[in-house]
Amino acid sequence: MKKLAKIAKIIAITSVMLSLAGCARSPVGGRDYNANQVRQMGSADNGVVTAMRSINIHENRGGASNYAGPAIGGIAGAVLGAQVRDPNARRLATVIGGIAGGIAGNQIQAYTGKQAGVELDIRLDSGKRILAAQAADEQFAVGDYVRVTRMGGAYRVTH
Repeated sequence: MKKLAKIAKIIAITSVMLSLAGCARSPVGGRDYNANQVRQMGSADNGVVTAMRSINIHENRGGASNYAGPAIGGIAGAVLGAQVRDPNARRLATVIGGIAGGIAGNQIQAYTGKQAGVELDIRLDSGKRILAAQAADEQFAVGDYVRVTRMGGAYRVTH
């Protein structure tokens, strides 16, 4: 029985670690490019930051990856609940553990899929006004003279 409990703990810890690894954030900062955005022609403008505000960027996961956190958490919780020795309480503990683990896994996935961002209101040298939102990987202030690049359908703002 002790060996089974030890295996269950290892499975639970591994599940949580895999859940956290699966919830890694996608880079969305001003210096981040994905592979299909390099070696393309782009354009650049310069302008002045006229206003800004902090935003939260939520990971846009699709399909089955939306359920990875809750599923892994639910399995881990059910495995831990099944370790209760009393057979009558074991069923209830397994169900409650599965539900609680699913909720915890969902919250972990939601938290790890969110990052701080900034929305910049920029008046370009041409007079045109644009808004750009990106990860807060660089510090900006109202009045900063910035470079706005467009490449592969994405805007980026840097100093």
